[in-house]
Amino acid sequence: MPIAGIASAKHKLRRALLHIDDLDGQIQSYHTDNPVDVEIRTTDRYGWPEAMECEVVVINDPPSEVPDEWGLVAGDALTNMRAALDHAVHPHSWNFPTIIKKIEEGSSPLGCIYSDAVTAIIESHQPRNVDVPRLHPLGMLCELVNTDKHRQLLVANHVSARLNVQQTGEFEVTEQEDFRKDDLRRGDVICKFRVKPVNAEAEKVTLTYRYRLDASPIIDIPETSEYRPIVPTLRAIHEEVGVILDELDTAGMP
Repeated sequence: MPIAGIASAKHKLRRALLHIDDLDGQIQSYHTDNPVDVEIRTTDRYGWPEAMECEVVVINDPPSEVPDEWGLVAGDALTNMRAALDHAVHPHSWNFPTIIKKIEEGSSPLGCIYSDAVTAIIESHQPRNVDVPRLHPLGMLCELVNTDKHRQLLVANHVSARLNVQQTGEFEVTEQEDFRKDDLRRGDVICKFRVKPVNAEAEKVTLTYRYRLDASPIIDIPETSEYRPIVPTLRAIHEEVGVILDELDTAGMP
């Protein structure tokens, strides 16, 4: 007997999660295999012992492009999540309605296709209910799936740096500026900070530091100017679809 309705929808949603976890693993392995090496360079531009400026500089050549596979796997996950919603409302409708544009309050394009309880659930999860509909999880799902039908999804690299300088009795950090970059190259400055000695007579200080580069590939959200971290975005969409399926199941959708 064919599996349909909510049962089939949940199978599709589980398949989507496999793709998301696979993509997450690929990204982690990629960044492990392609580390970004940095060093701290210092100057006494402000006249030591008044202050010393430091820069965290990339000293290797990180890959500038991300694997094409990532866009393909993301597309597979999105297609399964879209199919999960469609399976959930079939045979009452061929497609789960996604309403992007705001319409007159009190009106509904859903008509009398569904029961009152199901209609209320579908209405409550519509992108039109938020200020930026295309950045609602279902709004992003709709735009990304429509784009994936016609071209490969655009995925780019994105790196933010976090530096933790271990302050001691010798000096204090007076300013710090971290940078975010979509494409790292040798010589790029990813963080600047300034240190000043606690003891004005000190001739030098020893800097002890840890740094972390958060590499999170981003995906272009069509019809917006936004790029969003790809895996957290997919997981947010997956969570929203899961909530909808659970609510429809509770409401008695077959």
